[in-house]
Amino acid sequence: DPLPAASSWKASGEKRKENSGLIGAYSWIAMEFGLAPEGRLAHAATGLGNDKVLIFGGVGEERDLLNDSWVLTMDADDVTGLWSPLRTDGAGPEPRYAHTLVTLRDGRIVMFGGITGENRSDETWILCMNENHTGATWKSVTITGDRPVGRGLHSAVPLHDGRMLIFGGVAAEKQPLDDVWALALEPETNSGTWTQINTISGPPQSRACHSAVKMRAGGHMAVFGGLALSGEKIVALSDTWMLFVDIGATTGTWTALQASGGAPADRGLHSAAMWPSGHMTIFGGFSLDTSNRTLDDTWTLSLESDVSGTWRPMDTTSAPPSARAWHSMSLLGTKLVVFGGFGGWSADSQPFNDTWVLL
Repeated sequence: DPLPAASSWKASGEKRKENSGLIGAYSWIAMEFGLAPEGRLAHAATGLGNDKVLIFGGVGEERDLLNDSWVLTMDADDVTGLWSPLRTDGAGPEPRYAHTLVTLRDGRIVMFGGITGENRSDETWILCMNENHTGATWKSVTITGDRPVGRGLHSAVPLHDGRMLIFGGVAAEKQPLDDVWALALEPETNSGTWTQINTISGPPQSRACHSAVKMRAGGHMAVFGGLALSGEKIVALSDTWMLFVDIGATTGTWTALQASGGAPADRGLHSAAMWPSGHMTIFGGFSLDTSNRTLDDTWTLSLESDVSGTWRPMDTTSAPPSARAWHSMSLLGTKLVVFGGFGGWSADSQPFNDTWVLL
């Protein structure tokens, strides 16, 4: 079962083949910029097509909360590019961290939740970008009916039917959640409806700081790891769950994935992405083993069916980014882009503002 399609970077910018199995070694490459966003952690990021990444918010270098937006535009060689601050009009979301940012099927960008000081937000916002992604306008979404409780440290993925799913996180009571909600936006408006997805099996253990990715087809989501409570003790997880939601449905089915191979260490605050070939890759995170350490390992899950798969450490021909957690990772075509994060909980630990590409 081949790993995701990828090859070593070629100086000529030779195009890589997609979905053809492992045709070369993977490489981590540090990108260099004259201008870059302030170092941050707990921000949100989403891919825009095959050559751009948008980031918003997070915790900055002075431990302040941010609400700025930046766009990374990748060059054709896949290892150079340009960071640009995004000019936004209108009153946008207040500074926050631990929120989510998702690009829907119709191109609209949705921000949900997050922590704004002592509050867990239940706000939903749309970011409407201009054609060349140099400017945008924030619009608060008018919600009809019920909505999810305010939260942070949750996950969100786009569905193939145009909706957005959220799962888990932490609410004001600081208890992990296990609920699933779907957001449906009205076409060409800033109105929408949240619907709770009733699951007929599972759910996974309540959790936060996990990862979730959209699967290849249908209304499916894969969840890995995260942090949970065992009594009053925080524990890290390494389980993988699949959620199956039919197009337009309000019910879903959770299935625990039966994974073979050496599993990744328990972790939370890591990142994950789904390759075009249908394999999921995770990177980094924070382990709650005896050393309470940040991680720099990269693993790929090869799915053999809807309920089984194999974990393998991903071999790379170059050193990975420094160990980190609470960073972002975005899929752009056949490459992964990692930005920011932090190296540990020490008082003098500063957030990163470096950008890495895996291809």
